[in-house]
Amino acid sequence: MLRGDSVKYIETGSRKLTMSQKKFKFQTHHFTSVSVDKKKKESRLFLVFFYVGSSIIKIIKAPFVLIAKDFQKTAVLAKKRSVALRSRQLARNVLLFLIFSLFGWGLFRAAGFLAAVLDLKNSVYSGVQAGVAHLTQAGQALATQNTALAGSQFVQAENSFVASRQQLDKGNAEMLDLLDVLPQTQSAKNLLDAASLLSQSGQDLVKFYSEASTLSFSVQGLESTGNTADTINSMDASLNSALAEISSANQKLVGANLSVVPSGKQREFLQLSSTLASAQIALNNLKDVFGLLQQIVMPKGTVLLLFENNNELRPGGGFIGTYGDAAIDGGKINNLTISSIYDVDGQLKTYIAPPEPILNVNDRWFLRDSNWFADFPTDARKAGEFYAMEGGQAPDTIIALTPNVIVSLLQITGPVSVPDFKVTLNADNFVEQTQAISTVSDDLTLNQPKQILADFFPLFMQKLKTLTPQQSKQVLAALLGQLEQKQIVLESDNPAVESQLESFNWAGQVATADRDYLQMVSANLGGTKTDLSMQKKMDLATTIDSKGDITDDLTVTLTDQQPQLADTENTSFIRFLVPQGSQLVSVTGFDQKNLYATSSQSYRQDPDVAAWENGMVKDVSNGMLIGTESGKTFFGNWLTVLGGQTRIIRLVYKLPFILQSPDRYSLVLQKQIGSVSTQFNWSVQFSGKQLQWESFVPDSTGSDNLAKSINLDRDYFFGLVLKGT
Repeated sequence: MLRGDSVKYIETGSRKLTMSQKKFKFQTHHFTSVSVDKKKKESRLFLVFFYVGSSIIKIIKAPFVLIAKDFQKTAVLAKKRSVALRSRQLARNVLLFLIFSLFGWGLFRAAGFLAAVLDLKNSVYSGVQAGVAHLTQAGQALATQNTALAGSQFVQAENSFVASRQQLDKGNAEMLDLLDVLPQTQSAKNLLDAASLLSQSGQDLVKFYSEASTLSFSVQGLESTGNTADTINSMDASLNSALAEISSANQKLVGANLSVVPSGKQREFLQLSSTLASAQIALNNLKDVFGLLQQIVMPKGTVLLLFENNNELRPGGGFIGTYGDAAIDGGKINNLTISSIYDVDGQLKTYIAPPEPILNVNDRWFLRDSNWFADFPTDARKAGEFYAMEGGQAPDTIIALTPNVIVSLLQITGPVSVPDFKVTLNADNFVEQTQAISTVSDDLTLNQPKQILADFFPLFMQKLKTLTPQQSKQVLAALLGQLEQKQIVLESDNPAVESQLESFNWAGQVATADRDYLQMVSANLGGTKTDLSMQKKMDLATTIDSKGDITDDLTVTLTDQQPQLADTENTSFIRFLVPQGSQLVSVTGFDQKNLYATSSQSYRQDPDVAAWENGMVKDVSNGMLIGTESGKTFFGNWLTVLGGQTRIIRLVYKLPFILQSPDRYSLVLQKQIGSVSTQFNWSVQFSGKQLQWESFVPDSTGSDNLAKSINLDRDYFFGLVLKGT
């Protein structure tokens, strides 16, 4: 995801990275104040000694008054007798007596106070140790899905910490007054409060997950052992309470001085301090995801499912061969329909001119080809418009998914038998079998080539309902992984929900970037299902010269791993999205294909297609189409790769901005929706500049260069700060 501190730093380019390390000190025989400035120390010491002094004065009040009176009488007598010397000596002796008396009494009182404090400290931290032990056991119980034991341990941990706090609050009033003056005591209270809050948040999270375990997903939608809406609301309340408690615990720790923690437990509390911040972030993310789920499945609305075959890759994911339509209300699915896309495309009476490259396969634009743009929110809007024109209800939510999603879930659920087709589908044969059956319709009694999926999905969702809690957890992890890999993308007509989807990078949007950017977008327009057999490798060499000019040299190697047989060639229109205003320097390796735009007056022009084509020009020297899309420049052309063949294409282009000194350089690298992983190798040469900072760990670095290789299975961000030598 393109978020985080490193992104913020690169985007501002103005902050220096700093690191701070807290140092803590503890001694078992006395309290000490750490990281308190001198004035605060003196102020606290003054209050302590003032209290001690006041107590001593109360005890020795009578002799003190008598001595003062004797001193006054003696001074008067001495004056009368003119013996000033004796008067000064007497005054000095009395003053010394008073000082030593106060000092002696102070030591006596301080020793007694210190002994009481040490006893209190030992009793308090015996309870703390018990609480920490219960927290540890609670964590272990959660790891094994034993929520009942985890809940019990969290309760016992809270009881231990509360008892320690109560013990700290015990004692005579004089000692408590003094304890409140000492910063260490307040730190101890803060730590105990934080630990208690942590235990409470654990109880709330156990409740959240316990209630979540009662939910299941079936063909009827979300189901619960109780009322589904009540369960969702209760989960929301538990999550909010846990988040509030974690937040309060963090605030308590900020005000705590860990020097009051026994040396044997300091490491555990330091770990607590470091993990609570991460826990708060994680809980916030969980709250956002859960809130997003609520906003999608709970309100009354309609959902359009687009099953996109990424073996016939398209810019928005893959060829749309099957669709699903459902009404949802309170988590329940009503009237789920899964059918062939041709059923609705056959209802379209309007002739709409397609984007020019689609003329290679169709002279009209339908819902099945609507995902032409690299930006899924644009594709989803087009799909909704087509679906409404073809007789459907305009959807509130659109979800596109590829077969990769089903394969990942079948690895958890195991095989699903589809009796009417006499086939059992599993993770290994799902793509092959559904593709074969849905393509060849002669074996079916009814000419419904996509019926296999319509029969499969209700059976598959019923199997999801029977999963164990551990398997349900695996399903959730698999779905999150598919979202990250852009095998699932979503769009909502609710602006708040759409904004949340984009913040998670689940909307398939083209990312904004004010520096370097790259996305390879393929559209298989040859009518063959060959993309899953295509092996791709991208090598990008970025050169930043001493003047700050930047040139990208991109080489793409494509190999069709199928044998050279009929229908194994891959014919695709490939375009590369780069920073807007980039200038193409040279290109090699593409094929050229002439397509003729529709000219009939009966065609209706789509405004988005018109804008895409009107901003496009053809370089007559090399046949490249150069245009603008989603705030980016694109370079596009045709390429046919035969079975068993390897083709290499190369583009060199100059970026539209110049780096200053110091300045930031970043590369936003996006994966095409629905595409399989691609090997990506990147090298950067920055002659005459020094590397000040990078947001990633390079595979290799030199004095003026670095290199990085990744498996491009999701979106990536790379950032550098460079300074002239």
